[in-house]
Amino acid sequence: MQKYIWNYCKKTTDDVIDQILVNRAVDLRDKESFLNPDFFADQVDPRKIFDMKKGIVRFYESYKKNEKIGVFADYDADGISAAAILVKALEYLNIAYAIYIPSREEGYGLSQTAIDYFIEHKCSLVFSLDTGTTAKKEAEKCRRNNIDLIIIDHHIVQKDLFPDSAYAIINPKQKNEKTKFKEYSAGGLVWKFIYGLHLQYKLFPQNTVKWWLDLAAISTISDIVPLVGENRIIAKYGLKVLQKTCNLGLRKLYIIASIIPENISAYTIGFQIGPRLNASGRIHHANDSFYLLIENDSSKVKLLAEKINQTNTKRQDLLQKSIILAIKLIEKDNLDKFKIIVIKHATFLEGLNGLIASAIVEKYHRPTIVLSEKQDVLIGSARSIKDFDIEKTLEKSKKYLLRFGGHKLAAGLSLVDKNFAKFKKFIEEYTQKNINDSDLIPKINIDYTLDPKNITVPFIKILNSLEPHGFGNPKPIFEIKNIRIIEKRLVGKKSDHLSLYLENNIKAIGFGLSEFYDSLHAKNKISIAGTLNIDEWNNIQKVQIKIIDIKY
Repeated sequence: MQKYIWNYCKKTTDDVIDQILVNRAVDLRDKESFLNPDFFADQVDPRKIFDMKKGIVRFYESYKKNEKIGVFADYDADGISAAAILVKALEYLNIAYAIYIPSREEGYGLSQTAIDYFIEHKCSLVFSLDTGTTAKKEAEKCRRNNIDLIIIDHHIVQKDLFPDSAYAIINPKQKNEKTKFKEYSAGGLVWKFIYGLHLQYKLFPQNTVKWWLDLAAISTISDIVPLVGENRIIAKYGLKVLQKTCNLGLRKLYIIASIIPENISAYTIGFQIGPRLNASGRIHHANDSFYLLIENDSSKVKLLAEKINQTNTKRQDLLQKSIILAIKLIEKDNLDKFKIIVIKHATFLEGLNGLIASAIVEKYHRPTIVLSEKQDVLIGSARSIKDFDIEKTLEKSKKYLLRFGGHKLAAGLSLVDKNFAKFKKFIEEYTQKNINDSDLIPKINIDYTLDPKNITVPFIKILNSLEPHGFGNPKPIFEIKNIRIIEKRLVGKKSDHLSLYLENNIKAIGFGLSEFYDSLHAKNKISIAGTLNIDEWNNIQKVQIKIIDIKY
């Protein structure tokens, strides 16, 4: 009945916080700066990042010469947040600009069409945000047309597509980078760029730059970059700004999504704000979300926020139907017998492929590629399991692909339909050799084993010093050993959630874990793997365990 293999982190100390930090590979000498980072002392001067100062100086020159600036950005929450930060800076300085955010139909990345747009609008300096690291041909076109291209990106470098012709390439993953931290989001890097402008030329008041951290935090958390190092500073301080944001669009989104500002956390961004901002680019066009973040007219903001919320509802409905179809396709052909699942269908919406793939990975614990059929071309997304590099896998199969790019755990790709069978066969054979059977069994890491009597509201408040949680700093998972069941119930509209009342006045909830119900009995003792939360009702705070798995 147990759903996961429980891997216990090696115990090195009795101090729970210290043990969790060790589990996260944090040097205990850096404990204070991790828990309470100093905004100024603990972040790298942006000008030390390769090509950052070069880009900053060029921006200042364009400002002095009244040049028009072009802004190109990817259509996800990272890209549009990055664009919004830069545009807010441009508007603050009264700099003329042209913005181009592509539709998904145009494809990913800086395009020839976009450059033609900037030529038409007489832009002599163009920023490419959250994309551009593989835009070799596009960078060459910019140079031929006397456009200085500044790329601010965080994607993996592909040597044969590296845009050498760009004026500046701000991407800490390139070989010339000397600074230690390399895992920024694009929005985080754009914010660093603006902060660098402040440090170099004092173009903005420092407090103005700090107010734009709300967008940098949305970018950082939505794009699932590690919440450690510089990203932790951006996320931690950005969340404080989000609670008091001056951004009219965000404030309206809070109201429509029933978000309580003072309760905003990384979870709020990951599951409420980020999905809504992403929905526009997935279903229609990302312009709606971009303009929501920069608009100052309250009536326009209201219309945009309502439209985005409706689009998100549509996205949820389409996604659910697509996941059901994907599961049918898998079960019809027994595709889960392979170590990677590859499916295609004409009704899969391109903007939802990544979400469908993530759902399939969660259900079958296998790397998954989901492709939309678009005439004779397949366009899709890949998602992977923890120990398997999907981007490297696509690199190995690139002879079958038109283009690809991404990270270890997520990537995008396109190929001609006639190559699908060969591509599928190659990738199934490659994963058969390179994925161990044990990799396909889901695992959880137990950070610490707790005695039930030590789980209290004050203890959980101490744990909250580890926030914000996310990739690279996950919420701690505890084993609560030998805790007695007092009462059990099934809850939810479909009775698919497990609710337990346990000894020591502890409540526990297991979402989607109704399968455990019949085998649990009052007075029995069980061990629970889960996370700890504070449940508050009528100003009374109680301990709540969010159940991940149960041992009898």
